[in-house]
Amino acid sequence: MHINARDPVQTLQAVSDPTRLRLLRLLMREEMNVQELVTVLELRQPSVSRHLAVLRDAGWVDQRREGTFSWYRAAITADPALQAAVAQLADQLAPARGDDGRLGAVIAEREARGRELFAGVADHWDRIRQQYEHPDLQIGVVAALVPRGLRVVDVGTGSGALLPLLAGSGAEVVAVYGGDGTVMEVASGLIGTETPLLILGGGTGNLVASELRLPTSLERACELVCGETYRTRHIDAGMIGDRPFLLRLGCGVEVGVVEEATRELKDQFGKWAYVFAGIKMLQEIPEADYRIVIDGGEPFESSGVACVVANAGTVGVGRLTLAPSVDVHDGRLDVFLLKKANIEGIVQLARKMMGLERLRRTEEEQAVLDASQLITHWSVETVSIETDPILPIQVDGDVVAETPQFIRGLPSALRVVV
Repeated sequence: MHINARDPVQTLQAVSDPTRLRLLRLLMREEMNVQELVTVLELRQPSVSRHLAVLRDAGWVDQRREGTFSWYRAAITADPALQAAVAQLADQLAPARGDDGRLGAVIAEREARGRELFAGVADHWDRIRQQYEHPDLQIGVVAALVPRGLRVVDVGTGSGALLPLLAGSGAEVVAVYGGDGTVMEVASGLIGTETPLLILGGGTGNLVASELRLPTSLERACELVCGETYRTRHIDAGMIGDRPFLLRLGCGVEVGVVEEATRELKDQFGKWAYVFAGIKMLQEIPEADYRIVIDGGEPFESSGVACVVANAGTVGVGRLTLAPSVDVHDGRLDVFLLKKANIEGIVQLARKMMGLERLRRTEEEQAVLDASQLITHWSVETVSIETDPILPIQVDGDVVAETPQFIRGLPSALRVVV
């Protein structure tokens, strides 16, 4: 929109109405459809559509169609000073703060629907694509066009099928920006190759980056590969069925924490959302009967409220870890069985996580906090887990399996930039 290219009276009259100012203010922040705008403005659909038409005809907003929906956004203007002045006036409107709150709720609901949709098709995405296009051909062509020695960034927008081809065609480094789920998606395509992975943490927890003591700043993380040389090291991974994992998997309390730590809770409290969810779940999760076989040996049977198989110890709150002995470079997995969810069990778990197990205690404390009665810890190469009843299992933050399962370690499986 350029004011000199239009009737200036029409241009200014279009933003003389308070409702149209509110509309324009929202569309400067987010592209939205009519129904979303109706929800935020708390107006009837005909009224919103009529005001949108005035703004569109005056050049203030652009419209595009996608299926049965029309989407609107503020037009890119050749008069940024005029647009900035209008935005400043719109910010002074009394309903502006309420609009912002409802806008946040609408966007959160949109993102939740998107996550639910893609969670339902993610495991079958490559098969779905094959019904409508030729992804193998496309992936092969893209891989062939990548020059050898290129440093590639994958932002986690697909199933990772391109990564093994990039690694095999000589890509020097593959970088991934996103949360732990995105990192795992990309890493699964590089496990077993010598192509190094650069992790650019962009999620809530960023536990993989924390475990490796990588920079939290995006700029500093990128600097790791900006020089002529860079450092790498190999880290372990785990495998449950045919699905690799970098952090840990768990059933019982772990699954409850993943489901309870909603996007709204994480947006409000960040990493502490998992702590609050954990405290709540420890009070609600019932016991189950576990049958655990370590490295093919004799089965161990016990009741418990949670079982965790960890490749990495970081839990995402400061330097707190599952146990100081858990090491992503030791070639082994660590299995924890939490037998009781009482206060003694919680205190004992906290002592293990903070490395206080070796501190001297009184005889009374020793009796109350006997680790053998509350938590069992094994260092393993393989473990099989059966439960009664059957329990869902979270793997690196996604609930994707259920008991029984066989889990094995993959020593030095992934090369990462550090």
